[in-house]
Order: sequence, then C-alpha cells, then structure tokens
Amino acid sequence: MAHREGEKQVSFYIDEEEKEQFNTLCKTLNVSVGVAMRNFIIKANQEQNLGISAAHTDSPRTLPRTSVKAVDDGVVKNVLKRLDSLERSIPKFDIEELQRMKKEILNGEFGSMRYRVGVIESQVQELGGSIAWNSKLQDD
Repeated sequence: MAHREGEKQVSFYIDEEEKEQFNTLCKTLNVSVGVAMRNFIIKANQEQNLGISAAHTDSPRTLPRTSVKAVDDGVVKNVLKRLDSLERSIPKFDIEELQRMKKEILNGEFGSMRYRVGVIESQVQELGGSIAWNSKLQDD
C-alpha cells in the first residue's frame, strides 16, 4: 500500500511459511495483504475485539475452525485455477529419479545419450553434413 499523509506503518515479524500461506490466502480471495491487515485492524478497533483469545505470551493461538455453509463461486474458481497451475508446475519426479536421468543423459560414458549423440554427430560430419536444424522445411 502506498504511503498516505498522516498514516503510520505497522510492521512485525512472522514465520516464512505462515507468511506464504497468508499471501496465498489473500491471492485466493483477490485481496492484497495490506488491505487485509488494514481491514482487520479497522474492524478490531470498531468492535473492540480481536476475535482471538489474548495471551500473555508472544506465541500465536490457533482459532477454532468454523464450518463454512456457502462458498463463493469466485473463490472456488480461483482455488481450482491456482491448484491447476500448481499441479502443472510441479514435476512428478523424485530427486533420485532426476539424478539418474541426469547421469544417463549427460555423463558422456558409453551408452549415455550424450555419447550416442556424439557418435551420430561424428558420422554425419564424416558425410559432410550437419545435425543442426535448417530454417526451411524441404519436401521430398
């Protein structure tokens, strides 16, 4: 949020995972983090209630879960859209499988993809050609 005359900034520290979760929640609801926090503070001041039990310690308290009877269609669409993009961005490989693939493709030993492409490249060069792509397609 941009600075406004006569207003003060509020800052605090929070765990990185909790921050990411809150950012994700705000994105899902199409609300900026600043607007969400500002609205919380305004509502708490108006109602003179934080909506959480005040503790003498600095540790956060978890709120009891309330049951949701109706969900806004826009929220559901946003959640499904973000879930779809997340599923598409995460590969379905584990680390060991990726290491094996890297070794199989790049190590240059006999039988690896790099070795095989090198053999093909040297044979093509002996014939006086190149394995590089041409910019034009040729019809036979």
